[in-house]
Amino acid sequence: MKTSVTNQLKLRSLKNLDAKQIAKLAEPDANGSRVVTLQMPMERKGADTRKNSIVFKNMLSEAREQLDASDALLARLDELQEFEDPVHSFWQEQKEGLILVIREEGENDAFLLPFSLDSTVTIGESPSLSPLFLLTGGGQYHLLALNLGGLRLFKASRWDLEEEIQLTHVPSTLDEAMKYDDPEESLQSRSVSSSNMPGAGGGNVAFNGQGVTGDEMRNKKIRRFFEMVDKGLPKNFNDLEMPLVLMGPDFEISLYREVNHYPHLCEQHIATSVAHLSDDELTQTICEWVAERDAADRSQEIDKLNDRIGLGEASIDFKEIVKGAETARIDTLLVDEKAQRWGTSDPSNDQVILHDEQQPDSQELVGAATLAAAASGARIQFIEAGEKLPGEAPLAAVFRY
Repeated sequence: MKTSVTNQLKLRSLKNLDAKQIAKLAEPDANGSRVVTLQMPMERKGADTRKNSIVFKNMLSEAREQLDASDALLARLDELQEFEDPVHSFWQEQKEGLILVIREEGENDAFLLPFSLDSTVTIGESPSLSPLFLLTGGGQYHLLALNLGGLRLFKASRWDLEEEIQLTHVPSTLDEAMKYDDPEESLQSRSVSSSNMPGAGGGNVAFNGQGVTGDEMRNKKIRRFFEMVDKGLPKNFNDLEMPLVLMGPDFEISLYREVNHYPHLCEQHIATSVAHLSDDELTQTICEWVAERDAADRSQEIDKLNDRIGLGEASIDFKEIVKGAETARIDTLLVDEKAQRWGTSDPSNDQVILHDEQQPDSQELVGAATLAAAASGARIQFIEAGEKLPGEAPLAAVFRY
């Protein structure tokens, strides 16, 4: 889905973007026309957003320097001059990174990314969209923020709280739950039917009133609240395979685990009180936790690579991987996010030639292999700063055969 910015630029939605869709977006235009791709860091808050137009103007200048005076792309770049205004509303609506795709013909696209980018200009037959794969490499989670005064459910990734899900089928507070199920009434040595309670699971719930302290009574109430939540919570999920992460005080998390029946509840949790966190603090805490978990998963995957290489199931041989990407042989491709290798690849004669530096006939082969593998359905995993593949290779692949 696209959202209009002006007649010159359109925003591309990144929601639910997968590797195959990225590969499709990066295909050359059918008429063979060329595109300019601008990748740049952005400022998203306050007076610093005025810097965004300056970065943009510098990138336009760099792109113009790479084009001949008669090039049709120059006219398309000139059409974007309105964005050189530092107070243009577009620059007030940014995230950390921006990719602009300017075409000789057709619509120009903008991708707002939740991570920063190095400033890069690329001119060629297809858009340079490799950074988008970073959006597909990490996990997505449902996250339940446990707060007795107001539960909140999010869909989260390492980059952002993608959305807050408005809860239905469950009480959102302890007080609301107790309107339907008050264990104090059961202290008169009787059972309370729960078959008609919102979110309740039917049957009888009994509490014995002898010797029950105030703390014990409150814990019973919290447990009953969490039973109701556990019963109705999955009805709020659009993906019943997505892991559920709990966030809240350790004691409340422990009580929730005792009543949980959701099979994909994560063993790890975020132990912090959420009642007094601002939305920005909540977002930062969650994203940092997810990023750490994703990094741990990548580390385990890298550790297993050597064993698979020894078994002939994987490789860090660059030329073999480029060929494997072109022949749909790759199951999982691990990519050093900063790596570039220039050269040519000719599948017709099974030949890959590397160049020491970019030449007029060069292709950036790391990006080309990534797109080819993604188009064939391979899982793409980017390896980030501070992480290294075996032998500090730019690519590693696990093969299908």
